[in-house]
Amino acid sequence: MNVINLFNGAIPLIALQVSAYKVGNDVSLAFTRVIDRITLGTDEEDEYEVTDRKYWENRSTKKIMGVVDKIFTDLENYTSGYELKYNKFYVGLAKDGIAKNFISFMPKKSFLYMIFKTNENQELSQKLEDAELDVTYEGRWKQYRVKLQGYDEYKKHEELIRKCVEAAMDYFNISEY
Repeated sequence: MNVINLFNGAIPLIALQVSAYKVGNDVSLAFTRVIDRITLGTDEEDEYEVTDRKYWENRSTKKIMGVVDKIFTDLENYTSGYELKYNKFYVGLAKDGIAKNFISFMPKKSFLYMIFKTNENQELSQKLEDAELDVTYEGRWKQYRVKLQGYDEYKKHEELIRKCVEAAMDYFNISEY
């Protein structure tokens, strides 16, 4: 699965498991989809450009970047060994220099978007909606985008956000939590 993540959406990938069943003199085949990663990388990923923290402090604010830092630190059970990776369009995660953007951040001037890459989940969507968070599911990129006004809003919904992180880690087949 780590090799699959290296492709980072560059090629569609589907894996099927085939099972054969003999019934009398007949043989039946059953196909089970094991992996279905047909989403191609986003335009943002195609225009990959490394920046630095100063770039993001100017593009958003030091205060919002402080919120990103606090959230990243609070999620250390999931992000241990990872570091923030500053790109042109988002702040992602990297481990040993390799991007693993199961979560990422898009800091703005007065708020930030926290992005969780995962398949759409009706139960999770309902919990996010019930929590009255400003959330969007972007099916094309298979990601939830949650708008957070600041650290206080994150703390208010921390348990739910942790469930989102776990769903994203499951999607990326990361079993380190």
